[in-house]
Amino acid sequence: VPQTHEVALDSEATARLTEWARRHGLTLNTVLQFAWAVLLGRLTDRTDMAFGAVVSGRPQQLTGVETMVGLFINTIPVAASTPPRAEVVATCQALQRDTAAMRDLGYLSLSTVQRASSNAVFDTLLVFENAPIGTATAGVTTEDGVRFIPVAVESLTHYPLTLVSYPPRDGCLTVLLEAIPDALGELSVPDLGQRLLQVLRQLPDPARPRVADLDVLLPVERARVTAPVDRYLDPTTSVPALFAAAAAAHPDSPALAGQDRSLTYAELAAESAALARALAGRGIGLEDRVAIALPRSLDSVIAILAVLQAGAAYVPVDLSLPEVRIE
Repeated sequence: VPQTHEVALDSEATARLTEWARRHGLTLNTVLQFAWAVLLGRLTDRTDMAFGAVVSGRPQQLTGVETMVGLFINTIPVAASTPPRAEVVATCQALQRDTAAMRDLGYLSLSTVQRASSNAVFDTLLVFENAPIGTATAGVTTEDGVRFIPVAVESLTHYPLTLVSYPPRDGCLTVLLEAIPDALGELSVPDLGQRLLQVLRQLPDPARPRVADLDVLLPVERARVTAPVDRYLDPTTSVPALFAAAAAAHPDSPALAGQDRSLTYAELAAESAALARALAGRGIGLEDRVAIALPRSLDSVIAILAVLQAGAAYVPVDLSLPEVRIE
């Protein structure tokens, strides 16, 4: 059973986003497509994304098209490239040009469209509604006696994940997400919605001019990522300090075992401390990097501890790599 969840950008953020888009000659449709491409790219670790977009299928060049009754909508693939170093505005403008160039394909079958667009395949769909269905005309009777009544519309797609954006309600941009839960893995539909809103809020921010500046992590996730860095700044929780505390508490307990020998915590502490002093005697200290070109062994663990105890960072070198790579 598909899971649905609706999220809305508050009126202030919607106004700011709309003004930013208008200033750069962008439609809200393009802005939403770009934000979705950024989010998909971060979640899949890719910079080139493809997803489907619904088009009206009613060419303005066709006389009387506005009086024709029927479902003319079609789906076209949208290919979006979001390299980290690219500027947000320029990338949005390029996406808008590329999508406009695909409009003429909207009158063809999807299989034909896919062949014409290098067989682009996609499993998410974005629908941008720009008509106030069931609101502006509800209860109105025309001169010909045609009366409009409110209509409740329910629609489903066969795509694992669908986004439907509605015209701003009370000044708020609203997006409905519909997903098959099994297709999302550990992600949830509400989480996706909040991440999308977060990207949309950041777009007008002048402090985030490049794609890499857009953050898709939720605040609680950002705090979780940065917390270890904060703890590491506390010298009492560094690796050497934690090891020293363990060695003091369990000096005779086995710390390492391998090959033909084993070391207690006290022995490991003594050997790593001796090597750390030797490194310090060679001028190794804070912010230095020491390459460790050793196979997996007791000696490699001793070396790692010694480098950290000297205040430096260790750089492990895999000896199975080609010599040019090792150099």
